[in-house]
Amino acid sequence: MNPLTNHLTWYTPTRYTDVDLAQRELAMPHTPTHRIGPIPDTYLNSFDVPLRLADPGHGFPGGGLEMATSDVIWLCGLWNFNPGGWDL
Repeated sequence: MNPLTNHLTWYTPTRYTDVDLAQRELAMPHTPTHRIGPIPDTYLNSFDVPLRLADPGHGFPGGGLEMATSDVIWLCGLWNFNPGGWDL
């Protein structure tokens, strides 16, 4: 949980394979380094911010799907974009 975002952790149901597209559509300040999931439905708790379109920000247009929770979600996989592969 990130104290800079009111202890919310942000997620997207979109499975991005292009880090630049993820950064643009989710209006992220930095290029993502990892991708998690998939997260089984039974692991999903209630979300403080329901599924919505990402607002523009950090010079990017947004428009990707996002949601956020302050609850714990157990991660089932961590994909490292560079060099490409699963971190165990």
